[in-house]
Amino acid sequence: KELSLPSKPWPASEAIGELVLFTSGSSGEPKAIRKTLQQLDVEVSVLEHTFAEHLPHCSVVSTVSHQHIYGLLFKILWPLAASRPFLSEQIEYPETLSYYTALLPNLCLISSPAQLSRLPKALEHERQLRSPSLVFSSGGPLSFAAAQGISQCYGHLPIEIFGSTETGGIAYRRQHEADEPWQVFDRISIDQDPSDGALLLKSPYLADDEWLRCEDKIEQTENGQFRLKGRLDRIVKIEEKRLSLAQMETLLCSHAYVEQAALVVLPQFKSQLGAVVTLSALGRSVHQEQGKLSINNALKAHLLTQFERVTLPRRWRYPDILPLNTQGKRVTAQLVELFDHD
Repeated sequence: KELSLPSKPWPASEAIGELVLFTSGSSGEPKAIRKTLQQLDVEVSVLEHTFAEHLPHCSVVSTVSHQHIYGLLFKILWPLAASRPFLSEQIEYPETLSYYTALLPNLCLISSPAQLSRLPKALEHERQLRSPSLVFSSGGPLSFAAAQGISQCYGHLPIEIFGSTETGGIAYRRQHEADEPWQVFDRISIDQDPSDGALLLKSPYLADDEWLRCEDKIEQTENGQFRLKGRLDRIVKIEEKRLSLAQMETLLCSHAYVEQAALVVLPQFKSQLGAVVTLSALGRSVHQEQGKLSINNALKAHLLTQFERVTLPRRWRYPDILPLNTQGKRVTAQLVELFDHD
């Protein structure tokens, strides 16, 4: 049976109750973020205002958990408020997703970059006879290649959402071209810290009306949009998991084989981590006797004492010295260049 849109006006929220979500802060320790029902209601209302015209009488399915704010908002709260049916279970396999796209005439897919980047290969890069009406992605950067792959299979680009547990949604985009700028949601105001380019934010999803500094460096464009230029606090997301590069470097340097270590994000390899390590005398001896693979495995095992396997560096380089500029600072571009060739 086809559902009709509700005839009653959008329900008014009451300033009662709150939800506590936990996210990792810059120290890596869980950080409690409190959200009132009113804040969540405002965000759901903005989502409906922004995207409702693209969503016919659809059902919502998700490959992400509702235990994070993105899944909670897009998979449960927004469909509930807008009278759209949603699948309570979390879809884990492409075959299950294909089953539901064939079963339901209109579908809204809530997913993540890690899952969407693998989906085109699972679909053999072929145009699907039945496709979701809309695909959302959030939780980390979606590569241009992955966005184009989804477009090839489903006939349209996914809509990416930029935000965090603390800030809620900030902006959205579709990657018609590489490094497409982000469009700020209605009721959101942004500015830029002149000292280091950090994003400054005012949002109805926050507890007060003060400017909030975010540790994302941005480049503002003429039409009020912006481009992201990386993190300022060296907290990155690998496979949707936040980690501190500084913390991982410190752990690497504590190993007997390591003298110095630097980590860089390698966007050309789907946001993998690359590790540049100068070896100690012991490390050089082991490297000479047992080879690079032995060093790689030893350092990975060391990192697994504090970090999840999916976040570990995938590529390793062992130069005699780390590239530094005249001020003794690491030169990221030169570090990345080390991975241009195998």
